[in-house]
Amino acid sequence: MTIFPSNLTPLIDADILRYELGFAAETGWKTTLEDPDALPPFDYVAELLHARLEHIKTECNTTVTPILYLTEGRTFRFDIAKSKPYKGTRVVNKPWHYNNLSVYLKDVLNAKVITGIEADDALAIAHLNSNKTTILVSRDKDLRQIPGWFYSWELGKQPSFGPILIDQAGSLNLSEDHKKLTGTGLAFFYAQVLMGDKTDNIPGLPGCGPVDTYNILTDMTIRHEYAFSNSDLQLYAVEAAYAQILGENYKEYLLEQGQLCWITRKMNKEYPILWKIGMTE
Repeated sequence: MTIFPSNLTPLIDADILRYELGFAAETGWKTTLEDPDALPPFDYVAELLHARLEHIKTECNTTVTPILYLTEGRTFRFDIAKSKPYKGTRVVNKPWHYNNLSVYLKDVLNAKVITGIEADDALAIAHLNSNKTTILVSRDKDLRQIPGWFYSWELGKQPSFGPILIDQAGSLNLSEDHKKLTGTGLAFFYAQVLMGDKTDNIPGLPGCGPVDTYNILTDMTIRHEYAFSNSDLQLYAVEAAYAQILGENYKEYLLEQGQLCWITRKMNKEYPILWKIGMTE
């Protein structure tokens, strides 16, 4: 049994907090005053933010001050996406205090401003270079690709996840109604490459839903000329599925999908090292 260590440094995706707590403050304030047009003062928003950070510290069994990350500006994935515009279906709807939260996070809580790559990428890079002294904290499922300690807080009907120690190979879980596939590690990365990601407008393999993806990646009866590791088997299965649907020229499209889904682990000076077929770390 793996013992969860105390006093890891939480690395927090603050992009999510800007939206989540900004909208939560508006809803909570209107309910308090019973006024549908009331907007909260920023002190109320800041109070919710600090409460959330303290809750995260408690759940992560740490007294260490979290490090926050914010994305600003255009990132490299917009240039990679050729099949569909990256995040092209998102409706820009920001809470009233979005800009105030951004300033507060940067100037008061010393959030790191990330450009060129996304906060997720910067979180992963810092986490993997921390000598196992950090825990990733985010509601974004993409970061569940990354090995190491991870935690996601509860929100509405969505339960908390972790703290959990994710290994590189990872695992997959198909819901009882077969409508949702969740997972961790490389297994989850390959699942994203097959299913795509509607939130970010990443198409994935045409016609490949949660059930097909789960069956493709858990069919370990596949054998080749040598003994595969689990992850090798899954990559082989992904390539076979792409080739079956797209034909022998599948690799360019597969590479695009993989590079969009892959959370950056390393940088080459100022540019992220992009995923190549077969890359595992």
